[in-house]
Amino acid sequence: MNPFQRDKRKTIKIGVIGTLCWGLGYGWALAHVPLDSSKVMEFKISKSGLTRISIDNDSIEDVYAYPAEPDLITHHKSGHVFVTPDDLEFPVYLTLVTRRGTAQDLRLIPVSKKAEPILLRFEERHQTPPPLTALSPQDASALLLAQFIKGKVPNGFALAAPNDVGVCEVSRGEGEIEAVLDKVYHNDQFRVLVFAIKNESFERRTLDNKMFWGKGDLASAFDRPTLSPQETARLFIIQHR
Repeated sequence: MNPFQRDKRKTIKIGVIGTLCWGLGYGWALAHVPLDSSKVMEFKISKSGLTRISIDNDSIEDVYAYPAEPDLITHHKSGHVFVTPDDLEFPVYLTLVTRRGTAQDLRLIPVSKKAEPILLRFEERHQTPPPLTALSPQDASALLLAQFIKGKVPNGFALAAPNDVGVCEVSRGEGEIEAVLDKVYHNDQFRVLVFAIKNESFERRTLDNKMFWGKGDLASAFDRPTLSPQETARLFIIQHR
């Protein structure tokens, strides 16, 4: 039998919620244990009872087990996994693949104890972006554009009057598609020009950066790629101070 074989049975079993022992040397814990895909997480489970494995803020999409003993592992469609060791004397190794794409390795050690669930938790990890001074002008511009398009003003940027930061222009383009300067943001290194665009034609138009590119521009982006008649969009342009 292939040791990495998924048990596809759809059996519903009931587990009893109890105190969690997560076997990483930290003793007993009541809280959910955060997933850590860089480690093999170790748990002691009851060799004579049913152990439920659940993930808060996520669900289990697939499971691989070694050894793949019959009736040892049940993966239910609800996103939980159930383990029934039945006096197994050696560890069980599982790899859980979650709905969000996380792969978590587990080592389950059957011991003489009461049955308790293994409660895991998915945690969002927000990375702090590097300072703009540490990036190339291209990478810094891309980071700024991504934040402004999401409606966020990056830390360190302030709203300014165009004349105060050396901006003389009031519009770009002409005819039925024209970009009119709306706001200017700046810090010590960059300024960001925000233009309002309206499609005054009777046709759907695809926006092209070349239509509004100017001397001194580092990068530009629209908050939407096309405009129907009378629709509006915003154009963000990054420049050096």
